[in-house]
Amino acid sequence: MIILAKMLMVYDVKKSTILHDPSNIMSKNVYVFGSNLGSQLGNSDLGDSHKPILISELSNRNVQSIVAGSLHTIALVDKKIYTWGCNDEFALGREGDEDKILEVVLKVSKKKEVVGISAGASHSACLLENGNVYAWGTFRDTSGIIGFDYKTKYQKTPKLIQRNVVQIFSTDNVITMLLKTGGIVSYGADLWRDRFKIERRTRCFKNKPKMKTVLRAKSSQKKIVEISGGDHHVLGITSDGYVKAWGNNFCGQHGNDHKICCDAPNDIIKIKNIVKVKGGTTHSLFLDNKGNLYGCGENGYGQLSHNEKELLTPTLVATNVLDFATAGLITFVVKKDGVYSCGTNYYGELGHVEDGKDISFLKKIEYNFGKISGITCGGSHAIIVADDEGIITKKY
Repeated sequence: MIILAKMLMVYDVKKSTILHDPSNIMSKNVYVFGSNLGSQLGNSDLGDSHKPILISELSNRNVQSIVAGSLHTIALVDKKIYTWGCNDEFALGREGDEDKILEVVLKVSKKKEVVGISAGASHSACLLENGNVYAWGTFRDTSGIIGFDYKTKYQKTPKLIQRNVVQIFSTDNVITMLLKTGGIVSYGADLWRDRFKIERRTRCFKNKPKMKTVLRAKSSQKKIVEISGGDHHVLGITSDGYVKAWGNNFCGQHGNDHKICCDAPNDIIKIKNIVKVKGGTTHSLFLDNKGNLYGCGENGYGQLSHNEKELLTPTLVATNVLDFATAGLITFVVKKDGVYSCGTNYYGELGHVEDGKDISFLKKIEYNFGKISGITCGGSHAIIVADDEGIITKKY
């Protein structure tokens, strides 16, 4: 789960501005590596690979955004949506071969451009320029599949779920939407509670996805202008560069020196001037306008590249960072001299030879991708978009 959810953005950390307009990126090369269990590498004939594989179908095309879900990928290319990977629960939003990069057809009365995409565990979503959000697939909680809505278990094609939205982000089983008013709503399973247990206890909750108001817009509060997050928690950047967090906090991924979960956004007070946020299963990362990368939450697999196994407050983990991506238990950092990665590496998802061992600290990938336009990762695969032709710098 690319850049700001999973949008092709690369920051000039000195100016805190976006170098590339995500609506107009002509990429030369799109590389993918890691697990191919669900055909998420775009070719079922391939096995898992730690070596970057070029997706030739996307070469020299206008790749606006790519988002890696758990076992599938969604891309916005030439103003059209394409998906590939596991389609067992219809996260691709289309029929056809899972390992083929095929278009998702949006049936709308008036043609509107797609301006945003997101992907979770078994669902995908897109945002149109008129503020309408369409989604497909299904949702799960700890009791199993809870369906797409009250009537439908699997939504096989895009369906309208919300209007007046300016940005979307997907955790594993929740779509969070930033409204034009400045408010926030979410749709799907509960971020951190077991709804089935709540239903048995109170008999007032049904074990089905529903729309929920996370934050009501108030003129007295700083607006959240960007949303992202991890598998079960959400992070929001405010207009003045501070961060708020909500959802699961079992490992301190909110960065507030405690492990109390919350439904509403809470301030993370120890960091400021943040330009990008992203999270994994139980950790969070924050990039400031000077290229400093901070992390908090679980570090049991080295995903935070720090000596401590758990960090309850944002702690500096890397400097001179141009960009980063994180999901599940893996992390990627882009620097001037290349791409670094750390965390679990069961399938070669870190771009290093898979040997069953975790990589506890950031390690440089021995591949020169050239000028990188964007990077995204799911739980076990990663995608890098580059403007140049890649070169292996060392045999591995």
